Amino acid sequence: MQTVEQKFVKQWRQLKILPSQKVLVAVSTGVDSMVLLWLVQHLPPKLRPQIYVAYIDHQLRVQSQAETQFIQAYCEKSHLPLFVKVWQDHPKTGIENAARNVRYAFFNEIMQKEKILYLLTAHHGDDQAETFLMKLVRGGDIAN
Repeated sequence: MQTVEQKFVKQWRQLKILPSQKVLVAVSTGVDSMVLLWLVQHLPPKLRPQIYVAYIDHQLRVQSQAETQFIQAYCEKSHLPLFVKVWQDHPKTGIENAARNVRYAFFNEIMQKEKILYLLTAHHGDDQAETFLMKLVRGGDIAN
């Protein structure tokens, strides 16, 4: 049986991302994105790209300040370039969609500025089911 690391390396090879290329890893400090970041960091040197990290402090939860401090310390210790955005202008409705738009605009801005070709995001297996259920409970449009 293959380890998670072995499976990741196998999948990574199929992407054909060269070590000379840059990747932007979007992190939330949740388990899924931190595992992704760790896996990319621990690729064999001949496969490891240049890693940049993007984090958004959505300021929607009490823990957001501690999470921001955590990712700053992690990236500093790991010698990874970190880009942080603090999102303060929250709409009264449609916060999920607004947050998604803010995230991807921020990622695009970094990628353009730093000439990064690849954006890596992590989602655990329950993310799609969770999104579907949240929209169903809220009575939202499942297609959006």
